[in-house]
Amino acid sequence: MYKAKDFDYDLWTSPDGKCFVRVRSTGEVSEISEKTMKFLRAEEKRLFREQELKKNLNSDDLRIKTKASICFPLSFDIYSDDENEDSVWLKSNENIEEDQADKENEKEFIEQLSDKQKEIFMCVLLGGETQAEFAKRKGIKIQSVNESIKYIRKKAKKFFNHP
Repeated sequence: MYKAKDFDYDLWTSPDGKCFVRVRSTGEVSEISEKTMKFLRAEEKRLFREQELKKNLNSDDLRIKTKASICFPLSFDIYSDDENEDSVWLKSNENIEEDQADKENEKEFIEQLSDKQKEIFMCVLLGGETQAEFAKRKGIKIQSVNESIKYIRKKAKKFFNHP
């Protein structure tokens, strides 16, 4: 029989079929329903399996170790610079400040475009709509859309390369 050391209850069934639970911390005993007993047994089994898997994180068998590491990936909560100097993969390489500055620059650039250019920029260049689809939807020629994109790119080159 398995016993989860971290489980807070002792469970048993009397010979007459009644279900009981004892709270380990207080020693209090109560009769419980079969439904509650099934739930607590399932939790006890889950905790026991969890403990067994955690033991396997340091196993020499690669198959067992892989299974355990999938169930218990590394946590950022336990990360310490002193202990994991070689674990640079734990650190994010995202630069939030730079991303925010890029968004602000993009906003400023969009404000410099005409209304027609803004719409083309948003729908075609950012939104992924094709030039043909945009032209058809707006009832204009594809060449007109293409020319507007050339002007947008020319403005972008000046704007983003300007010191």
